[in-house]
Amino acid sequence: MEIVLQNIGKQFKNGTRALDHVTFTIPQGEFVSVIGPSGAGKSTLFRILNGMERPGDGAVLFDGSDISSMSGTARKNVKRSIGTIYQDFCLVE
Repeated sequence: MEIVLQNIGKQFKNGTRALDHVTFTIPQGEFVSVIGPSGAGKSTLFRILNGMERPGDGAVLFDGSDISSMSGTARKNVKRSIGTIYQDFCLVE
């Protein structure tokens, strides 16, 4: 599945702009790492990417389909196909 972020922007109610015109493509089968200082928008980016949060601006496309216009079932299927490992992860035995 190819993932495309087009002009993603996110501003919170307190006026903080977490993301501004973020655009990139992740080809099918690629692994991506995102690094940056605290407060740079990394967590916000991943919450938008995995469908937990909607962008204020722009679109997230999965194989050409905008996640915001997908049916609930299609959106759930996309979410299931994305794996995210955060910095402070916990493995359960």
